[in-house]
Amino acid sequence: MKTAPKVAIRSGLPPGVLPPDPDLIRLFSETKTQSGKSLLDVADKQPILLVFLRHFGDSFTREAIHDISKAKPALDKRNVQVVFVHMADDARALPWFEKYGLGSAERVHDPEMKLYTAPVFHLLKSTVLPHFFGARAYWKLAKRALWKYGFAGPGKEDPTQLPGVFFIKDRAIYRAFRHKYLGDRPDYSLFGV
Repeated sequence: MKTAPKVAIRSGLPPGVLPPDPDLIRLFSETKTQSGKSLLDVADKQPILLVFLRHFGDSFTREAIHDISKAKPALDKRNVQVVFVHMADDARALPWFEKYGLGSAERVHDPEMKLYTAPVFHLLKSTVLPHFFGARAYWKLAKRALWKYGFAGPGKEDPTQLPGVFFIKDRAIYRAFRHKYLGDRPDYSLFGV
């Protein structure tokens, strides 16, 4: 079952009046996408949906990319650009994006996990066994992701890193969905509204 994005609004201010986040601005100005643009330049042109992925051997990562490809028309109507963050080298990542029609999407190759570990995002790591084998993750894995998307192993990426999704507009995080379990599945089309 898909879940609605969890809203994280800073300072109690209403949407549209959020202050720019200095940590986010600094981090984005230092980060380049595969096309050579700074993430700040990309985010300043239009709102972005920043999607942190786990690893490409993970069924849930493949499922997320597929879900985003289906949500992309709704996001495009709202002028929201999807930007992926991944730990793999682009040679390993690109075929997965191309498979789901997202080969031209902006991507950030983050093998040192600078974005993943940035305090502004508060992404979780799974160091406890229930994240991998708890009833919720196991059921979703068996029912959904594994049968449809397969499993190829983590490669060199960190298999304990949990993903997250952030709607960023006007240099601030308007909405955030931080996965608590591997099987969490946000409805990406609800971001940017």
